[in-house]
Amino acid sequence: MLNTKSIRIGVLLVLFSILMFGSVKFVSACINGYLGSGYFPTNNLNRCKLGTSYTAEFQNASARWSADTDLNMYYNCSGTDIWTIYADYGDTGWAGYAYICNTDGDCNNSSAYDGTYEYCDARANAYPISRNPNFYTSAEVQKLMTHEMGHCFSLDHADVSGSVMKDGSVPNSQDINLINARY
Repeated sequence: MLNTKSIRIGVLLVLFSILMFGSVKFVSACINGYLGSGYFPTNNLNRCKLGTSYTAEFQNASARWSADTDLNMYYNCSGTDIWTIYADYGDTGWAGYAYICNTDGDCNNSSAYDGTYEYCDARANAYPISRNPNFYTSAEVQKLMTHEMGHCFSLDHADVSGSVMKDGSVPNSQDINLINARY
């Protein structure tokens, strides 16, 4: 039987979740490895790159997801699902960022993560990358883009060491299983 103290704690946790994340559903969705319930309606995804730097690293990140999972990534700039972008976004505090928009017009929020994805920008910020060439080697930029593309496929940050969504360089079995379960 629940006591008053347990009920108060539960209510506080729900209120905290709503305050921090906008909804309880979003919090619970993050726990299982996904950003939300959203996804692209197909596993055949077109990718197009903007910017002239790191073309091979972005292609290798895309090819890795395609080889390791049920995703089929194609390079085609018409009807693009995923834009891989290398641009100077300034001193934002991030080197990589995934910007997701759904078919309802919601972008970059928990509603976007719960809808059918229309497109995603996997962004690499030239500002920190160009200022730290000793850290942002070719391999590190490829790892960064593999991680950001994972967000484009609806993956959240992981708690499991070795996941590309935490500290790994390539998708591990958890990343692969989550992608294959969704696509």
